Amino acid sequence: MNSRKRVAVLLCRLAAAVCAALLCILGPARAEALQPLSAADFQMRVWRGFTLDELSAVTPENFSDMARFGARLVRVGLHLHRCPDCNAYAIPPARLDTVDRALTLAEQHDLYVVLALVPEKPQGAAYWTRRDLQDSIVEVWQSLARRYKDRPAMAGFDLINEPKPPGSLQAQSDAFVQLAGRIIEGIRAVDPARMVIFEPAPSGNAHFGFKPLRAPLPYKNVLYSAHFYKPDEVTHQGVGGKAAGEPYPGRKGDRGELQRFIEPLRNFARRHNVPVYVGEFSCIRWAPGQSTAEWTRDTLELFEAERWSWTFHAFRGWHGWDPELGPTDPKQASPAEAARLRRGDTAVMTLLRQYLGKR
Repeated sequence: MNSRKRVAVLLCRLAAAVCAALLCILGPARAEALQPLSAADFQMRVWRGFTLDELSAVTPENFSDMARFGARLVRVGLHLHRCPDCNAYAIPPARLDTVDRALTLAEQHDLYVVLALVPEKPQGAAYWTRRDLQDSIVEVWQSLARRYKDRPAMAGFDLINEPKPPGSLQAQSDAFVQLAGRIIEGIRAVDPARMVIFEPAPSGNAHFGFKPLRAPLPYKNVLYSAHFYKPDEVTHQGVGGKAAGEPYPGRKGDRGELQRFIEPLRNFARRHNVPVYVGEFSCIRWAPGQSTAEWTRDTLELFEAERWSWTFHAFRGWHGWDPELGPTDPKQASPAEAARLRRGDTAVMTLLRQYLGKR
């Protein structure tokens, strides 16, 4: 072998060694680089994933597992702080650090983050009647828009989680449309390209929230979102003093009833040709027999038939919503016990994984 060939061989070996070292450090290359998402992307394909109902669930293991299960979207709630006599909201630094960490983990695993703002418990919150607190919410969103302007893993901003102003159904809808417009204009002043996510009042309800909504918001790049937990007697049984033992399907609901509950959202989306994202949906895991799995199957099939994107509530948070726990697992499982009992082959998790893997 002449010297030129020896040099070429050595260079090839060196390049291979460098690539191997980088692979060990960075992990396998992603199939596609993250690009900023827009509402149009939610019309072209279905995006699926999980919500995280607790910031403590933002861990490397959880993001790795969500990606392994096929998720592409993670909805994270950011709770603000306000002391009783304060006229402004603040983001506790530790919570903001956790959002930063969620974005970094998302970038490592080819996931997108939806950030949902939770200023106070929506029902009866002071900001519905106080202009200074509304101004503060706009300022908070502007600071977040500035901070995350150049992070493509930040899919979009969910303006307020489950808004519920006071008044009649129409008054609630109109009040939040007005506040949402102020928030959107504040965000767009900082980041004109940012997708925003709008849950109508009351409570982002798929049935009642879209009935009084007369038209889409007068802004571009808006993703319309709903939460779905109907019928409450099934999905929330045994929670907050509600009676337990209600089967699905049964006298309180079946697939036809679920279809009726989503009809206003379906009509709005079709009439105005707007994209839909179901930010939360779930059924309490201890519903009788296979009720939780049956409800989840029917709900997923209805969403998928409409090609609506979704995030299931919730991944490794409160044990009652945990899809990796089954109906016979303890109802009062501690976090440590829940972690020990979790498994990926429960009936609900098996259903979710079948859909999460779709493209």
